[in-house]
Amino acid sequence: MAQARARANILITGTPGTGKTTLGEELAAATGLVHLDVGKAIREQELHCGWDDEFECHTVDEDKARNRAHACAARLPNSALSSRPLPAPFSRPAVPTAL
Repeated sequence: MAQARARANILITGTPGTGKTTLGEELAAATGLVHLDVGKAIREQELHCGWDDEFECHTVDEDKARNRAHACAARLPNSALSSRPLPAPFSRPAVPTAL
């Protein structure tokens, strides 16, 4: 039988450049959760199936990304997942926000 989690996993999604990574980092710092940057993993581990010129970001291969994210989260008891599709030079700074 699977052991019950003490805390929930949090998945942050949204439009490119809206501050998902910043929010994930702030949330992790405030709660003690571990922040996993899914957007970085998508780029570095090629979990995408192309580039979207309109949104200037990779088109995520959802099956590959989901499988990898769940595998990482399963190893961490307290995790916060987010996705940042734009590389650092193109992302705008986000104002930290509260939930």
